Amino acid sequence: VDLNLGQVGRTLVLKQQLGYRINCGFQLVVSDDSLHYAMREDRTPKLLGCDRFPIAVPRIQDAMEAGIRWLRSSESVRVASLRSCRFVTGWSQQQVVLHLNYE
Repeated sequence: VDLNLGQVGRTLVLKQQLGYRINCGFQLVVSDDSLHYAMREDRTPKLLGCDRFPIAVPRIQDAMEAGIRWLRSSESVRVASLRSCRFVTGWSQQQVVLHLNYE
């Protein structure tokens, strides 16, 4: 894939084939003094009740568990204004990207 960067005057060549992405997104809610994953039902957040989303691919499930554990052990500055997150991986599941969305 060639990407022309315009005025920069360079062309970036990606040698890896681009594939499909798999993603899961969740709201993050503080309840009982702890951070939890939630999904919305009629605009109301409903806690998942677990740290692994059962229908996510295994790599995202592992990242969810590690991510929430890391956030729960963090200073309050890191979770202040944190509202949602999204986990993204490819079909190969070699890497997972965690997007944290703040207010």
